Amino acid sequence: MRRLDPDDYYPVYGDDSTLIEDAPTSGRFYVRIARGNSHVMWGNFKTRIDGVELARYERALYGAEAVLKSEQVTSFGEPVSEVRGFAAQPGTLPQRDEFLGSGGSAYFLLRQDINQGSEQVAIEIRDEVTDAVIERRQLRDGDDYTIDYVQGVILLHRPLSSSGYDPSAVRSSSLSGNFQYLVVNYEYTPVVGDLDGYSYGGRAQAWLNDHFRIGVTGYQENTSIADQTLLEADVTLRLSEKTYFEFEWAQSEGSNFGTVVSTDGGFIFNSMTGVGTGEPAQAWRTALFMDLSELFPKIDGSAGILFETRGAGFNSPGHYGIKR
Repeated sequence: MRRLDPDDYYPVYGDDSTLIEDAPTSGRFYVRIARGNSHVMWGNFKTRIDGVELARYERALYGAEAVLKSEQVTSFGEPVSEVRGFAAQPGTLPQRDEFLGSGGSAYFLLRQDINQGSEQVAIEIRDEVTDAVIERRQLRDGDDYTIDYVQGVILLHRPLSSSGYDPSAVRSSSLSGNFQYLVVNYEYTPVVGDLDGYSYGGRAQAWLNDHFRIGVTGYQENTSIADQTLLEADVTLRLSEKTYFEFEWAQSEGSNFGTVVSTDGGFIFNSMTGVGTGEPAQAWRTALFMDLSELFPKIDGSAGILFETRGAGFNSPGHYGIKR
């Protein structure tokens, strides 16, 4: 229905109803068993490993997924323990497009005829000096944007400027403010050839108390286009939502999938795909953020420090093998 040209056919194909897929599946089988916030399923799903930076993983797959969360929560409302895993034989390829805000609402993806419902869209606010992600906001289809899957076009409901509010007292350039990027992860089917391979991985994390968390992440991609293995471990020490310390270590081997960056809304793209060296490469990241009013009641403000280093050949989405 979405491919019919209204210039060739009478453009009345139904009423103004809403289509809801209670059993989204690309195959002939779908099952989901759920209890509370936990579930196991076979069908279409979006796997999103977040809460970490060096091992973020966002894909829309068809296969098996399990998410197990404890019923007990911390004082911050998070599950005390959580385990999630997935395994799939995708038949599609992932693509990651990053757009520097152009001041407009229309952004043209690199690929066309992308898989319906496979997109995961977010706005990232990045530091203008270090390019580190300061804030990430997930967008919702219908509320924040609309997408044309055939032409590969995203229309934001509100224009996105290239820079945002800068709370610092010193400006490093005439264009003040941190950079704003539109980041779109989606799946597409290659025009020629069949894809043989698999994807599997998962994450486990646990809060030992209200202030200390440990976690591990791992995933593997195996296709004719890119083969990659990534392992990650992290710890978080949190005093409050605004005062915390993070440490991550990760090791990757192999090359990742396509990633491109555009500064003009999608007319010109620059490839940012990381190429592995054939040997395991490591990276680590540490960050400390403090709400000064919590530590010193008479002082109003915040402070933070972040350091990240990557060995040559390290690759993960948004973190490529440039030694820093």
